[in-house]
Amino acid sequence: MLARLSDKYAIAGLPEGMKATDIFQQAIERVQGPTEIVIQSVEGPPAQRIAKAEFRYPRGEPKVKTMRFDAQGKLVESDLFVMRVQGS
Repeated sequence: MLARLSDKYAIAGLPEGMKATDIFQQAIERVQGPTEIVIQSVEGPPAQRIAKAEFRYPRGEPKVKTMRFDAQGKLVESDLFVMRVQGS
């Protein structure tokens, strides 16, 4: 999965000093994945492809997520998960 991430992969709200690729890896290891992914659309030129997909989980309503890819087809940005920093 990490091989499909762009070197420019970013997570909105990520605190300084944290690596987006490390957070992505932790999330995919800890969060239960969907049972089904349905691609709804793929738009834009090859250098800026934007895909929208519906993620279906065993419980709860399906969620539509947006992913942006670079010219090599690597993930640059997504809303697959939300960054929340806890603790003090």
